[in-house]
Amino acid sequence: MATKMTRDLETKDPQASAELRFDDDAMDEVHRSTFQYMADCAWPHGT
Repeated sequence: MATKMTRDLETKDPQASAELRFDDDAMDEVHRSTFQYMADCAWPHGT
């Protein structure tokens, strides 16, 4: 995602920059599900 952001800033492509919103939403979901899984009692490693 950082590489894509850098490229978008360098090229100043508004369409590519608009896609970052969806990439960010996808990353937010990854973080949310990871933390949810780790906080679950089934996670054997503690937090």
